[in-house]
Amino acid sequence: MAAGDVTAFDKWLAAQADAATLSGSPVDFDTDTIKIVVLDSTYTPDTSDTSVTEHFDDISAKEVATATSYTGPITLASSTVTLTTGKTTFDAADVTIASDAGGFTDGRYIVFYKDTGTPATSPLIAVGDLGSNQSIVTGALLLTWGANGIITWTKV
Repeated sequence: MAAGDVTAFDKWLAAQADAATLSGSPVDFDTDTIKIVVLDSTYTPDTSDTSVTEHFDDISAKEVATATSYTGPITLASSTVTLTTGKTTFDAADVTIASDAGGFTDGRYIVFYKDTGTPATSPLIAVGDLGSNQSIVTGALLLTWGANGIITWTKV
């Protein structure tokens, strides 16, 4: 996974067509609570269909340390889903995690997930690579989504 890439979890993709594949699915991007969590550099992304990583409780131990400006998973605001000429796009407001002298220095990945209120049934959607360890100790962390949104599906 290259820096800046967002890769969907295979089991989540399958669950969109067959909810029995993964509990807590399917996801309605513009009405469900979609969150991101910052994970440390010890996390190893595994999005394959054989992965045992499926729900928030499978990754929560890899979350960066919380502090004043990062208190845990962040709810995405202003979520939208648009359909234009065979292309469906999920987007949300950009996220800024403020600078915090007591904050994390080892944020490497962000994981998108649907928050069901129960970690064991909150399905993981996708993981993004921040490219290198990110710190909020000396400056804010800006998560700016691309011009094509966070996730785009194109009809083939």
